[in-house]
Amino acid sequence: MKTLITTIAILVISSCSTEDMPSQESLLPPITTTGENTFGCLIDGKFFKPRDGTGTFNTEDRGLRVIGGGNQSIEFDARDYKSNKTASILIHLENLIQTGEGSYQLNSSNGLRGLDGNNNNYMHCVIWDDNTQSYQPYLSYDESGIVSITKLDVIPNVQTIWSGTFQGNLVSFNNPSDTIRVSLGRFDLKTPQLSNVSFP
Repeated sequence: MKTLITTIAILVISSCSTEDMPSQESLLPPITTTGENTFGCLIDGKFFKPRDGTGTFNTEDRGLRVIGGGNQSIEFDARDYKSNKTASILIHLENLIQTGEGSYQLNSSNGLRGLDGNNNNYMHCVIWDDNTQSYQPYLSYDESGIVSITKLDVIPNVQTIWSGTFQGNLVSFNNPSDTIRVSLGRFDLKTPQLSNVSFP
């Protein structure tokens, strides 16, 4: 009888823990356009969000930054500094402020950023690969994805709201037959307030 009760208890606990686990999609922030300073996506079906690190002397490990990338481009740089096997993703958009709201096709990335990156829209990320037990870079390629800017509200010298969604396929820098899918991406950022936001 004791064995039967133990078996039932294990089955109930297992059933509850499986049912209580939220889906990866449910962890994503809502799609908003009000400068909520949120960012999230799925990388091969797994939830990714930026998280601040502890930093080092004179250096902050900021989970999320909006930075000028050279050639009048803007970059959204999201990094998970807190997880044991971390990841990062960078979205580079050419002439974003001049072009404004609309769709931006993702083309080839060389894995670099700013002036060292390609002069086109691109996305790349670095993720932990269980197969190789190492971090691997993945790069966008021509016509491999889209970033939709749904709101770009610039008030000079006061604030800017950058809102949008993104998705795309990326190919491994080291193995052209290895691809990953970034999906359901969304961001809603307000600068310069973003620099004071914590991403735990």
